Amino acid sequence: MVIKKLLVFVFFAGLTALKVTGQTVNPEDSIYSPFRQSRWFAGISGGILSSNSDQSQGEDVFTNRYNFDISISYFVARQTMAGLEFNIFRSAMRDLVERESESMTIGPIGRFYVSRKGEGSMFFETGFRYGKYWEKAALNSQSDSVKQFQQLSGKELGMLLGIGYSHTLLDKIAFEMGMDYYFAYFNGTNENTMTGAIEKADNHRIQFEFTVGFVVFLR
Repeated sequence: MVIKKLLVFVFFAGLTALKVTGQTVNPEDSIYSPFRQSRWFAGISGGILSSNSDQSQGEDVFTNRYNFDISISYFVARQTMAGLEFNIFRSAMRDLVERESESMTIGPIGRFYVSRKGEGSMFFETGFRYGKYWEKAALNSQSDSVKQFQQLSGKELGMLLGIGYSHTLLDKIAFEMGMDYYFAYFNGTNENTMTGAIEKADNHRIQFEFTVGFVVFLR
């Protein structure tokens, strides 16, 4: 009788073990990754550059530039996300020529994380931006006469390619740093405020951006 009870116990224990094993055979479920499917996250990042120097000719050279990004994205698959990004870029330089420029753009962005497990991963991203561009350039004359300057305004269409690294803390917040290559095409008008002449302007802008920021996982 004891042997029969022991055999019955072993039989049901074996069935239970097989059931548990069958539920955990999928290796995908046993690998932890913060970059998993169906997660939402919002991010904020930016970069600032400011410098001021005196040249040997007695000229004061000033440069100021900042870049600011806000994005919200969704993991459409493991390690792969798609989202929308809003960007503000501003640059100012004062030398022999005073130049100020600013752009505000919005567009889709996609990213792929290389690592399949762990809290951190390198990523590659690409995206498109569309919005408005504005620029003013003026001759920095030493006299008190009225300065002659040109003002550009119009639409901007650009493409972004980037690489970076993201490290997650407690599965909720990630610190990110990266470098982007951005190529933009500008189409608008160029106005000479002294003569009143207005002409079409077609040019492009290339820039490298080094950014740091934070991502918050909403789910």
